[in-house]
Amino acid sequence: MLDLEKNYHKSMRTRIFLPLVLAAAIFTAQPVLSQNIPELFRQGNAASSAGNFSAAAQIFRTIISLEPNNAGAYFGLRIALKNQGNLGEAITNYRTAISL
Repeated sequence: MLDLEKNYHKSMRTRIFLPLVLAAAIFTAQPVLSQNIPELFRQGNAASSAGNFSAAAQIFRTIISLEPNNAGAYFGLRIALKNQGNLGEAITNYRTAISL
C-alpha cells in the first residue's frame, strides 16, 4: 500500500507542477525574444554594411516575424532588397515602414 501512495503522490505532483512549468515557459518566452531584437538589428546592420545583403534581408525578415509592426525592420529589409536589385519588394517594404 505504501508504494501505491508514493506513486499516487508523485503522479499528482507531476499533474500539478508540469502545467505550471509549461505556463511559465510560455509566458516568459516573449520578453526573451524582445531582448534579442537589438542584437538582431546589430547583426542585420553589420551584414548590410559588409555588403552581405542576402544575410541582412534574412535577419530583418526574422525581426519582422517576431515583431510585425517594427518599422525599422521593414526599413532595413528595404535597404537590403534595394541593394540586391529587388526594387519592387524594396518599395513595398518602404511603404510598410512609413505606414507604421
